[in-house]
Order: sequence, then C-alpha cells, then structure tokens
Amino acid sequence: MNSVEANTLPKGWVDTTIEATCEVLDRLRKPISQKDRKSGEYPYYGATKIVDYINDYIFDERLVLVGEDGAKWERGDKTGFIAEGKYWVNNHAHVLRVDKNLLIDKWLVNFLDVSDLSDYITGTTVPKLNQAKLKSINFPLPPLEEQKRIVAKIDTLFAKIDKAISLTEESLVQAKNLLPSVLKEVFEKGKADGWEEKKLEEVCDVIGGGTPKTKISEYWDGEIVWLSPIDLPPIGEISIVSDSRKKITDIGLKKSSAKLLPKGSVVYSTRASIGKIAIAEIPLSTNQGFTNFICGEGLNNRYLCFCLKHFNKTIENLSNSTTFKEVSKSAVKEFEIPVPSIDSQMKVVKIADDVLLKSKQTQSKLEEQLAYLKQLKSSILSKAFKGEL
Repeated sequence: MNSVEANTLPKGWVDTTIEATCEVLDRLRKPISQKDRKSGEYPYYGATKIVDYINDYIFDERLVLVGEDGAKWERGDKTGFIAEGKYWVNNHAHVLRVDKNLLIDKWLVNFLDVSDLSDYITGTTVPKLNQAKLKSINFPLPPLEEQKRIVAKIDTLFAKIDKAISLTEESLVQAKNLLPSVLKEVFEKGKADGWEEKKLEEVCDVIGGGTPKTKISEYWDGEIVWLSPIDLPPIGEISIVSDSRKKITDIGLKKSSAKLLPKGSVVYSTRASIGKIAIAEIPLSTNQGFTNFICGEGLNNRYLCFCLKHFNKTIENLSNSTTFKEVSKSAVKEFEIPVPSIDSQMKVVKIADDVLLKSKQTQSKLEEQLAYLKQLKSSILSKAFKGEL
C-alpha cells in the first residue's frame, strides 16, 4: 500500500502526506562515534531500535522515528516506531513530530508497518529513504476521532493476538523440548536398571575425516560424497545424508586422511559446530570436522544417534579450547554410553522415533498457527486503512 486513490476513501477521509501532517526534526539529531559514547541512562536510537545507552539526550517528548538507512522498508518491517521520554537519535533515523490536531502518531506508525515503501527508496549501494521521499509518502487520513476509534480497536485486537502468539511460541518451545525430555527420562531409567556403560571405541570403529589438498584439481569434482558440517541440518536434528556440496575423486580420497565410510555409518561433527548428527545412506567420506562411527554388532546405529544427541552437551564440554571448540577423536573414543541389549536399544529407538514424529507434527502445526497469527495483524491493518475496521 503506497498510496490511496481519493475516490476509494471512505466519506470524510482525505489522502495526505507526511509533509502535510508532520514536522521533520532531522536537523536536531546527531551521531556519536562508538569511542565517544559513555554508558548512561538515556536510549540512543538508530534506524530501527535502541543501539546504546548514553549520558545525554536531545529529545524529551513522544516522537515518531523512521529508518533512513540501515533499515528495511517492506511490509511488516517495522519501518516506523514511537520513542518517548528522554533520548538521543543518530542520523540513521528520521525524526517526526506529528500535528496532533490532524494525526495520531500510532495511526502513522501502523500505516508504515503495513506498507511497502520500496518505491520511495533511493540508492543501490546503500539503500536510503531520504528526507524528500519521506515527506512525499502519502497515506489515508480519517477525522481525528475516527483515528482514535480505529487505533483503539487495533490495540485491543493486537493485544489478543500478541497473547495468542506468546502462548503459541511457548507451546513451540515445549514441542521442541519433547524429545530431549523423553531421552533424559529413558537414559535415567536405564541407569537405574543397571545398563552397562561402554567406551565408544569398544562398540564402534571410530574414524576421523580429512581434506584433500585444495590446490590439486584432480582431487576434486569427483563422485565421492565428502561432507563438511555445513552439509548437515542444524544441531539437534538427526538426518539421513547422501549428498554434499563438494565431492572428491578416488585419488583425492587415497591422498588424504579421509576414509570411505560404509552405508549406515554415523557421522558426528566435533569441530566448531559440535553435535550435528546423520546416518550415511550411501558410502561417503567427511572432512576432519567429524568423528565417525561404524557400529559393531552390539550397537544399533540409530540408537547411537539418540545417545549422541542426548549426551552432546557432555561431549562438547570435553573440548579443551574456548575460542575454537573441538573435541579430539581420542576423547570421543573414551566417552562412555549406555549399551543395553539390542532389544532394549530397539525399544529406545521406537520410543524416540514416535516422540520425534509427534514433535515434528506438533511443531509444524504450531508454526502454521504462528504464521497465521502474524499475518492476521497485517490483515487487520489493511482493513483499518480501507475504513473497514
């Protein structure tokens, strides 16, 4: 919504501009370099939010701030917002004082929130909403009392939606925590039942990865899948992997410390991003950011995945570095996991897979609900500016 045709407006509404309804106070704003800022009690505003607190202020009134550069100007990007009390504004945000006889500041902010202002943006290297373009932004303006009525209704509806969003987000967190909670219960019960603990090297072949020399072209662009941690989903997921962004050749494999892992191997990232887990769907190799496992007869590979997921924080704490986290292969080999009978392992896998499926289904529904609630806000604002609220 960039403009409104006058003949589509409800009776009594007019099509106006920011220049006709606001005083621009940009002349009063002033940037302060990072080195010159002192911690203090007054907010220091930038394009979209408070970026610091300092010990001085420029403004001591309720004003509308609109991102000049360093902001986004598409629908729903919170281009405009209200600042009040004592505060400072740098030169990345325009400062507007609305004419209170014509305009309620929330009416303008809500309009900016539901609008796509892309047509007003200049510059390609540094996109910018300059002052001239800002002043030319036009919007529908009902009489003051009608603005008050509509804004009050928007506030009431938004409060209910925000509560629903908060409850949905809480439920989403609970859904994501469902599997970790169940695994914790399962392994605590197993410990109480006396499940035997064994070092990973006792039940797996523990194998590292490697990288062929990048400058030798004949080592690369082959057909062997070669994983790096970036090829796997985020930490917490257990995936099945059969492809990679980069692949190596047979000679690249032979001339490096990378090994060809058989189908069914478990790959586990132990450098930087510690805790990415996957099962190899085909024979593949990995870089040195992984410690990999070929399970022996007494260990189910999917059970091992759930063990690694559950004990990941404990394994991560084995890292002897604070700047670049890495758990050594020798430390992983020594790490002990509970190893009950294969039957018991399969029961754990069944429980965990059922919970994982339920968790994902629930998350999907909640994410859809969250998207709907957020879209509902835009729908309400769109109706408001058409006079339909």
